[in-house]
Amino acid sequence: MPHSLAVAILDDRITLRSFSDERVKNPDARELRQRGKMIVHEEWQYGAPTGPYPLTVILKDGTRLSKDCMKVNGQPPDLLSVEQVIQKYRLCTEDSLAEKRIQESIRMTLSLEELDNTAKLMDAVANPKD
Repeated sequence: MPHSLAVAILDDRITLRSFSDERVKNPDARELRQRGKMIVHEEWQYGAPTGPYPLTVILKDGTRLSKDCMKVNGQPPDLLSVEQVIQKYRLCTEDSLAEKRIQESIRMTLSLEELDNTAKLMDAVANPKD
């Protein structure tokens, strides 16, 4: 969690690249990881998050900035749209699949119920760069 918070502060968005060896070893990310602290609320019920989620940032001068985050994007009732899921899928596959494979796998996934079987879909994602 400390690294996730650090890259969320440093970068525009969190992607798989946020967890690369290069990013993990980055001095700015390392410094922020060391400065962050996560408090686990044992009293919170295990399972699907229900909010609110308190976030507190303490500045160098001691000023406390606090906010209750009321929802987690992508969790009920705030589900991602199909376009948002596709965008996220593209971000997760851009370094490992050829564009042709990404497009094929998206097309087949969006019409999954029409496929005779999933062999072609599996082939599209299992043979990454051809």
